[in-house]
Amino acid sequence: ASRGAFLLATRQALARVLVLDHDTPCAARDSGSVRMLNFIRVLLGRRHHVTFAGVESDADDACALQLQALGAHVTSAGLLKFRSLSTKCDYDLVVASRRSVAKAWLPLLRA
Repeated sequence: ASRGAFLLATRQALARVLVLDHDTPCAARDSGSVRMLNFIRVLLGRRHHVTFAGVESDADDACALQLQALGAHVTSAGLLKFRSLSTKCDYDLVVASRRSVAKAWLPLLRA
């Protein structure tokens, strides 16, 4: 989708939030995933548009589909990285859940 389409689709949201993590959270996997899912639920409940990108996960796996069912947009980190290099950041807030993820993405997000 183009940048204009993204902005149009999220115009009703109070804020556009990008959540970066190593893997897509899956409640059956571990307590950290439960924490992340609850955090995303809170953001969605407060009328924020949430985009999730897992660095080492597939945007079409079962956990990603569950996240989409909550109302979050799930994308691949590779596609997101490509978009970050070609356009300015369209997010009001970026949450990197792990230090290693933040370290890898910070140069792109600052550009």
